[in-house]
Amino acid sequence: MRARIGLLVLLILPLGCSPLSPVDARAQDSPMAVLMARQGEVTIMRGTDALAGNFGMHLGLGDEIRTGSDSSADILFATGQALQLGANGSLVVQGAGGGNDGMDTPNVFAQAEQLLIVGAGGGKSLIGGVRSAGNTDEIIAVSPRRAARGQERPVFRWSGGSGDLQITIEHAGDVHWQGKVSDATELKYPADAPSFVGGETYSWRVKTDDPLALVAAESQTAFFTTLDREEEAALAATLVEVRSAQLAESTIAVMMAGVLFDHGLVDEAIAVLDVAIAGGGEVEGLTAVRGNLRGANWP
Repeated sequence: MRARIGLLVLLILPLGCSPLSPVDARAQDSPMAVLMARQGEVTIMRGTDALAGNFGMHLGLGDEIRTGSDSSADILFATGQALQLGANGSLVVQGAGGGNDGMDTPNVFAQAEQLLIVGAGGGKSLIGGVRSAGNTDEIIAVSPRRAARGQERPVFRWSGGSGDLQITIEHAGDVHWQGKVSDATELKYPADAPSFVGGETYSWRVKTDDPLALVAAESQTAFFTTLDREEEAALAATLVEVRSAQLAESTIAVMMAGVLFDHGLVDEAIAVLDVAIAGGGEVEGLTAVRGNLRGANWP
């Protein structure tokens, strides 16, 4: 939570001020990094002054961050790079040379070895990677994308993305439900979440929920329409009739997939074919039908 608050401070407040901690003119005028979070004992050596490290503190050229035992510091640099300094560590912020070394210089941190000097003393610096738009995985909303059964709990699936993710479902321009998952590519709609209304269109999207990311990776918005009660009842009756037919299992699977597809339930149609193929049905023909349905599932 400290990191999240710290990022809000960085984005909302003018770069030249911080009400959270004292800074001298050098760090005020040309901040090169911000202390986003700390755990345990963190000290900022600014010349001969030893300052207590607090979240939101601006760091300038030559500032040294020191961590004690069982301590760590998360630092966000002007370029969006995030670095965590481990216990008993030391790090000195160094400039790339010449000119304005402040937050508005895009290439200040072009080469890490010119910028960060990790001191000895048993500590180590762990670079978690650049958490910016250029280093995020593309997220693609997979399903549902056309229709869903409003009386059931749909499973939302996507590809890409990692770490903490946030899924948002909207209806008529308002947030219907919002939740979070970690290192997952699907989420079953919770039983205690608000119910879907039959015959209504909903939108949903997934994005990264990294407090140190300057730009979050976000999927495109996908849409689906819930079946109303009458349509769901008619669908259920038709599926029962198809299942009871005295036909080959592969034929029944294709017929059921066709019925589901006609109701816009492309994901369920594909799932029926997946089961039939796994059961050793007429694999070549079923695979071809499944391929056509997968193509139809994309705009």
